[in-house]
Amino acid sequence: LPEMLKKIGHHSFINCTELTEIAIPGGVRCLDEGVFKNCSHLRRVELGSGVQELGESAFEGCERLETVQLPSTLKKIGAYAFSECMELRSIQLPDALEEIDDWAFAFCKKLAVKKPAGLKVEGEKAYCGCRSVMEAGVLSETRIVAESMGSEDVFETPSTQPVMPMEFKETMETPKAKNVASGTCGKNLIWNLDENGLLEIEGTGEMQNYALFFSSVPWKAYRNKIWRVVIKPGVASIGTAAFLECKNIQSVQISDT
Repeated sequence: LPEMLKKIGHHSFINCTELTEIAIPGGVRCLDEGVFKNCSHLRRVELGSGVQELGESAFEGCERLETVQLPSTLKKIGAYAFSECMELRSIQLPDALEEIDDWAFAFCKKLAVKKPAGLKVEGEKAYCGCRSVMEAGVLSETRIVAESMGSEDVFETPSTQPVMPMEFKETMETPKAKNVASGTCGKNLIWNLDENGLLEIEGTGEMQNYALFFSSVPWKAYRNKIWRVVIKPGVASIGTAAFLECKNIQSVQISDT
């Protein structure tokens, strides 16, 4: 991209699945919403000095993203900006970074994060599902993963990292089926698919619509493994095209909400 570029509109490169790397010139001060969302083969991103803000869902669903170079000028990372970047292992957050919004790094299960010194605003569950979080030189237990997902085995936990306390495990009456995949499907909604083909959707509010971008449906890659769907209380809607081509669904349970 040329150095004189000043703006990239929202969703400009959404679902460009063959894009592998991108360098953003510093003249672009803000990446708008969903600019590179679901670029599933994107592996490397370099943001030029001058970029100040990453918009909501800027790199959400870039499941092969491994390397991100953030500039010292970055001030804000929007909600879901790197959500479900499954291969992202480490990221250097600049000390000047002031705001990390809700679910910004959610479900980056291999990611080790060190919080920046200048952080002023931290959104809800910004690191939900991350491997580890460093704060003031101390490793924080990412217990929020089990609390939000309902299982201590949702994500891989290296032996060197904290695990769920024994008393938590002992209270489990029966072992839950192992999760195959998890993610978000709305501002405050989470989905889980287990090894038995049960897809559960929980949280509050409306599900995202997928009418224009079916390829962005978060469970598309697993749609033939879904046998049963349970939509829990609090979920207010079912998104357009959400279950398109889910040919093996045999039962659906929808809550009164």
